[in-house]
Amino acid sequence: MKLSFVMLVAVAAVASGCAATSEDSGTASQDVTTSKAEPVVQRALAQLDAQMDSYTAYYDDSPDGIRQNGSRIAGCWANPAGKKLTDLQKAFYCSMPLEFRLCNTVKLLSTNDTDVEARYQGYVECKATLASALGDDSFNYSADVDQAYRHLFLEQSSDWAVTSIVEAKRPHSPHGFPYLLVKIVGTLAAEAEDLASEAFSAMIVDATDQI
Repeated sequence: MKLSFVMLVAVAAVASGCAATSEDSGTASQDVTTSKAEPVVQRALAQLDAQMDSYTAYYDDSPDGIRQNGSRIAGCWANPAGKKLTDLQKAFYCSMPLEFRLCNTVKLLSTNDTDVEARYQGYVECKATLASALGDDSFNYSADVDQAYRHLFLEQSSDWAVTSIVEAKRPHSPHGFPYLLVKIVGTLAAEAEDLASEAFSAMIVDATDQI
């Protein structure tokens, strides 16, 4: 496996920026209080958790059987590239499947942290890319995920500071990032072979070329 691909995984495990209008959802109301936002965020996280159930062989590799301690999620939290992210941003973003983060992080790296619209548009494009590449409509996320991604992760809106999710989602892995990265690369190699999706492989190559 070539080095550039390993570097891609290292970056893709967590975004290196934050800050974007919903093209496909006009539901992202900025007029919400934290008490109203919390159920939206919890529904969004429940959808993301359920989505990972379809890819459980690649996520549940922690010896203790706890998914968030597996390499793909714990590695996201541990990645040095994510130092500028808050714990709240990590709690949400690392709950998104790695397949999506592979695509989306490239979009984030190619836009300015403060350009919310461009960064959100990248998110919209990646939803469509993954749904097509994997033939999986679960990447066409609901309005709950759309809103949480924009307001909690990109904008860091104080009204969306649902800090209760941080400890619930924080992994507790004894391993450092280098070890977790090796595990992540292994799960991706296995997934690419199992899925045998030319579109998915092409997406990975395209992402590699852009980093």
